[in-house]
Amino acid sequence: MREPDKMRVMAQVTPNSCQFPASSLGDLNRLHEARDMLRLAMEKFPSDEIIPYDLACVCCALGRLAEAHEWLRRAMDVGGKEIRLRALGDPDLEPLWNEIGEI
Repeated sequence: MREPDKMRVMAQVTPNSCQFPASSLGDLNRLHEARDMLRLAMEKFPSDEIIPYDLACVCCALGRLAEAHEWLRRAMDVGGKEIRLRALGDPDLEPLWNEIGEI
């Protein structure tokens, strides 16, 4: 099975079935692949707040700050104050800390 096909299968089971492998890809500095996997998971689980949160982290690492801002906004729309507080303490999201109050 090709790698993109594996990602699609994993992204359709549960949010965590995609989140954990995406995190591992990020740890291996395979950030574009992690982003692709998480975006597939968002299609299947649009009401999960952790997937867009993780997408915001990956996009920050890629230097895609406008995209990271949008993903973090989506995570906060679903997860509310808890996500906002988590983001303010997450060093992966440090490039967005000054903007979090505006999201």
